[in-house]
Amino acid sequence: MRAKVNAPAATKSKFLNRYFDTTDTNYDEVSEKYSTSKKLASHIMDLYDSGNHIGIINSDTFAFKIYDYFYLLNH
Repeated sequence: MRAKVNAPAATKSKFLNRYFDTTDTNYDEVSEKYSTSKKLASHIMDLYDSGNHIGIINSDTFAFKIYDYFYLLNH
C-alpha cells in the first residue's frame, strides 16, 4: 500500500469562516500570506501525477516541492 501526503500552508477556504463562526472572514486581516484553494488543488494534482509521495509547501515562500522521502531532523 502506498500513500501520498500533502502538507499545505495557509489556504484561503471556508474553513476559517467555520473556525471563527462567521461568513465573511477577511483573510488579509488574519494572515499576511495565504494560498488559494485552486493553487492547492494544482499542487495536489502535481503530487498525484508524480512518482513521489510527499508534497510540502514552504510557508515562507509558498514554493511547492515534491519529495520521494523526507526526514525532519533537528527542527
